[in-house]
Amino acid sequence: REEKENKYSFQVSFLYLIILFKIIYQCALMGDILLIYFKNFATQPVSIHPQSAVYNKWSEGSSYSDGTFDMERLDDAVPPGQSFKYVWNITAEIGPKKADPPCLTYAYYSHVNMVRDFNSGLIGALLICKEGNKMCKEAKLFNREYVLMFSVFDESKNWYKKPSLQYTINGFANGTLPDVQACAYDHISWHLIGMSSSPEIFSVHFNGQTLEQNHYKVSTINLVGGASVTANMSVSRTGKWLISSLVAKHLQDCGNPDTLRKLSIKELRMIKSWEYFIAAEEITWDYAPEIPSSYLDNFSNFIGKKYKKAVFRQYKDSSFTKPTYAIWPKERGILGPVIRAEVRDTISIVFKNRASRPYSIYVHGVSVSKDAEGAVYPSDHKGWLGIISTFPLCCFLITCACLIYNICKFLKIHSFSPLQIFHILSQVRSRPAKTTFKKAIFRSYLDDTFQTPSTGGEYEKHLGILGPIIRAEVDDVIQVQFRNLASRPYSLHAHGLLYEKSSEGRITKRSGPTDNTEICKSWAYYSGVNPEKDIHSGLIGPILICQKGMIDNYNWPIDIREFVLFFMVFDEERSWYFEKSDKRTHAEKLIGVQSLNLQYSINGIPYQLQGLKMYKDENVHWHLLNMGGPKDIHVVNFHGQTFIEEGREDNQLGVLPLLPGK
Repeated sequence: REEKENKYSFQVSFLYLIILFKIIYQCALMGDILLIYFKNFATQPVSIHPQSAVYNKWSEGSSYSDGTFDMERLDDAVPPGQSFKYVWNITAEIGPKKADPPCLTYAYYSHVNMVRDFNSGLIGALLICKEGNKMCKEAKLFNREYVLMFSVFDESKNWYKKPSLQYTINGFANGTLPDVQACAYDHISWHLIGMSSSPEIFSVHFNGQTLEQNHYKVSTINLVGGASVTANMSVSRTGKWLISSLVAKHLQDCGNPDTLRKLSIKELRMIKSWEYFIAAEEITWDYAPEIPSSYLDNFSNFIGKKYKKAVFRQYKDSSFTKPTYAIWPKERGILGPVIRAEVRDTISIVFKNRASRPYSIYVHGVSVSKDAEGAVYPSDHKGWLGIISTFPLCCFLITCACLIYNICKFLKIHSFSPLQIFHILSQVRSRPAKTTFKKAIFRSYLDDTFQTPSTGGEYEKHLGILGPIIRAEVDDVIQVQFRNLASRPYSLHAHGLLYEKSSEGRITKRSGPTDNTEICKSWAYYSGVNPEKDIHSGLIGPILICQKGMIDNYNWPIDIREFVLFFMVFDEERSWYFEKSDKRTHAEKLIGVQSLNLQYSINGIPYQLQGLKMYKDENVHWHLLNMGGPKDIHVVNFHGQTFIEEGREDNQLGVLPLLPGK
């Protein structure tokens, strides 16, 4: 609820545990000051914390050990029945840039216990618009504007604990979202938010429609939990269309659609029609044709290499007797034929099903008529699971559900690392069962005697478990002297660099920044004997490749403060040094007992990373790394700040999805 004239009677949002997801959002223009009069009608202490807005420490709405005074912590958790006024500043620095859409999409939520608060329903949308934009009040640039939050709620992790996993859009599951309407040929602005308390990827697709995101035409919008995007759509083709799958809603009349622009005579003459004859056929597919069958036979205890598959194949005419290719091109593999056309062309596909079960052809990203869609819709709500939706058009209806250098053109690193005991700090509330583990780490020395360690001082204090920063410019040469002082074999492999079989690495242009606006490009080095176990054992460090003239004679960046943050969940059970006595028993794994040996960390520190010091208005560069597994999906957010990704200076970011390997 938000205050109107200091009376908590006018409901304009859904930040209330009982009333969930009415999708009315906070909207602000650059230069605005938002005064949030917040009252807690819930039964638990909660707060309200925004992404990307600028605020003082007493308006952050986030509880953690930040060294602030008691008077500055009243905003951290508002007790039940109490109220608090938050002040958020929408400055020009955080507003949309030149290449951004008119409004940027962010979220606000309670941050006392973020997992429980989110799963209890405390989340909303915050739109920050360009100065002078009337979208906040009148939505003049678009006929329609909607906010959709794709989310997974774990009811066992909310304050009310009813075990259930709900896949929803705006809190509605199983196709129960109330009608969201728009007429055909409308211009629609979609504000899409992804949210989940565990790693989750969402892919939003509108059947028969295309969207525009960051000035690119796309057929799907990819979201990860905690991220948000703004996308636009110019609706074409009337009918009831599917989002993803499995939902049906009512068709409502919106009147006559607007008149479409007619094509010129020249445009009409350039239009071509392409006809394809494609069949679905069953074949025996060989996954490894170059490997003799004697090594991969389909025995009872082997997976084998040959399986029955259904594939698309192209023919010359409707008789389906003359294949387009006498021998199917090897590089195409299991893929069907390539369908090509130009803008405004018409594609006609004659499809014949020669398989033993029903199939169709559905095409992403093109405009199709309803009788050629090639998609099956469910007839009712029974058995629906997941994030689902349909949208009828002529009304458009949506319902759904990661040292030392001797420099002058030549860099020499004298290094690395003895086996050490690495202590993971845990200074805030719930601590892991164990915080001290044996690790192998990269460390630098002053010379090749490996007797005197090199200390990076306060500047490299934040690196934590990471090895020393290897820094170079384009066309430099890096030479590494590596000594293994650990108890098992290791190596040093550099990502993204061109190198010989020796320990010398050459910095080419393709390893460095690809754009004049980029200053440095981030890479990683790690032990490559067994990369998974070696990295979980602690052997990883950063490489920064910079433009010419960006590094001084002492190998430090010029006029820039930079930090390296490594986001990863260290699984100590995958480390070479993990003691087997600490492993979960087989019975514990069967009943789903969570491992106590997972360390959610930044640079190996779970709670309070030290050394991140900077001055107000200082130019700070952040190098972000993620080398985790497939479930290591991180969304990086700096409280009270926005940032610019190098190479994309015309776009403002509030959060940055960091996928594994990024």
